[in-house]
Amino acid sequence: MAKKPIYLWIAGIVFLTGLMIYFGFDQIMIVFREANLLVIVGLCALQVWTLFSNAYQYHYIINKQHDLPFSKTFPIFLSGDFVESVTPAEKIGGEATKVYLFRKNTSLSYQQLTGILFTQKFVSLLPFVLLVAAVIPFTALRYGLPIFVYLSFFALIALLIFLIWFMSSKFPEAGNPKSFTDDNKSGILKFVQKFWNFLKESSFHARKLTNRKDKVILIIISLAVWIIYPTKIWIISAMLGFEIGFFAAAVSTYVAYLISMIPLTPGGLGSFEATMAITFSIFGLTAGEGFSIAIMSRFITYWFPLALSAGVATFYLKSIKLI
Repeated sequence: MAKKPIYLWIAGIVFLTGLMIYFGFDQIMIVFREANLLVIVGLCALQVWTLFSNAYQYHYIINKQHDLPFSKTFPIFLSGDFVESVTPAEKIGGEATKVYLFRKNTSLSYQQLTGILFTQKFVSLLPFVLLVAAVIPFTALRYGLPIFVYLSFFALIALLIFLIWFMSSKFPEAGNPKSFTDDNKSGILKFVQKFWNFLKESSFHARKLTNRKDKVILIIISLAVWIIYPTKIWIISAMLGFEIGFFAAAVSTYVAYLISMIPLTPGGLGSFEATMAITFSIFGLTAGEGFSIAIMSRFITYWFPLALSAGVATFYLKSIKLI
């Protein structure tokens, strides 16, 4: 891992520690004493199911073109998940890792794997955008939300539109760089043409990968995953003794994930917890109580998967002699 991501990861931990001090470390620990070990274990098991579901989507799509057992798909997915969790560029580093490792384990080209990557991103992102679109307008009208929430949502919609275009558009031909006389311009244009042709071929493979039935199956899996996330937050809230409705848990969860997608710190460290604390305060909890829920939820949805993926990634990368 490069020095810059390490510094940003440390900055995220420092920011998170500062938030704990600000909200009152003693008060947070008092709340944590209400935690039920059996419930925590059950929620961690539910998180493992989430990881399996996300990995299965890659397995499902890849096996449209190449026979790759799930026993290989899952450690590759967790290896990418680990990189994604410790780098600030949300998804990009992790997805590049997955593409590289899938390339080493299959006969698929980088263009085919990029098509697979964009297909999985589409079926994962669409349900999230729809769920956020269902809860944000009502919340905005009744309670109000910070402006950066709307900006993040519009950026997410723009990304979804790009994915829809990518998976359905027939790319026009790129210009011919040989028609240019300036060597420097020609070199730049050659790079642009190669990149454009790469996207064009990747888009072609993405369109061939799945039919309507496949997309429906994959979207249903993603929808179940995105509904389970606020369910875990709701269960944590009840376990800690806070009486909040499922709608409040859903809004707080989706807004926190929405903001954490902005690549400020690795895995949205600090920004997720602060956003969830602020959003819960809209629904009657104190910011400290909301922060306590966020810290507990992040143990289950971030730190536990991080430890699991780090262990699996280390074992897997050693087995294929990459480390």
